[in-house]
Amino acid sequence: MDYKTLTNEEIVFLYFVSSEIISQYETTIKSKSITQTLPTNTGSVDFKIDLSKDFIDEIESSKHYTIMKDINIKLAPIYNLIKEAEPYIVDRISEIFKNKKY
Repeated sequence: MDYKTLTNEEIVFLYFVSSEIISQYETTIKSKSITQTLPTNTGSVDFKIDLSKDFIDEIESSKHYTIMKDINIKLAPIYNLIKEAEPYIVDRISEIFKNKKY
């Protein structure tokens, strides 16, 4: 198996995925809470769970969060080069993310 075969489209996709995950983490860290909206027969119900400082510290030091940030930092300059050289790729992947169903 050749590990050096990621296309520019795949690199941009992975950059978007990592950026999205980091954004979710940072929203949770900044708000110090998790909020979820659940649909009901008559509308929706919002749930909010406040998180302790210790739990926020655990999130910030978790391997998942720190590795995802490291990956995103490494992908950023490559993403920027692709965005400059082949902006249509970024536009295409951006559309995929805008139209996702979940």
